[in-house]
Amino acid sequence: TRFAYEDLDDRARLTDDLGKIETSNKFLLSLINDVLDISKIDSGKIELNPEPYRYEEFLANIRNMLEPLCARKGLAFSLDSASNVPALLADKVRLNQIAFNLLSNAVKYTPSGGRIAFRTFGGPPENGRVPCGFTVADTGIGMSEEFQKQMFEPFTQEFTNPNHPKAETGTGLGLSIVRRLTELMGGG
Repeated sequence: TRFAYEDLDDRARLTDDLGKIETSNKFLLSLINDVLDISKIDSGKIELNPEPYRYEEFLANIRNMLEPLCARKGLAFSLDSASNVPALLADKVRLNQIAFNLLSNAVKYTPSGGRIAFRTFGGPPENGRVPCGFTVADTGIGMSEEFQKQMFEPFTQEFTNPNHPKAETGTGLGLSIVRRLTELMGGG
């Protein structure tokens, strides 16, 4: 903010300063929200609000979130559904959060020209439950076997990968949140 005040008379530099402020704000807000989510999950105070969630609506939300991100970065995005499930009983916000955390990592760590695929699957009810899920596949930089052993630990990131984009970083909480929310929702 101090730099922005210094650059009030230089529109180009002021615009650049404001862009950096906006990016920093988004990162800090994301960090705060992630830390709050981890804290709520760990303390058992997170509440899931299951409600009917049409599968078509879920897929449309994924498409609406990802297509613009992929287009901006020059990535091909595909969404395939092999599910005959008309609706789920799930916490919409948390299910979207799980999908978006995984997909945003795919976007972040897939170089321009790469591909990201989101595939869903589901089947007939078994014991009063409908087996369904999704996978995210990408042509990104990948993870070492060593990192895969700890990737769900909070604040964990793999900086030793030589292909890791230097400008890309996160909180290191996304995969931990995904795992914990998935477990809370009865997934595995």
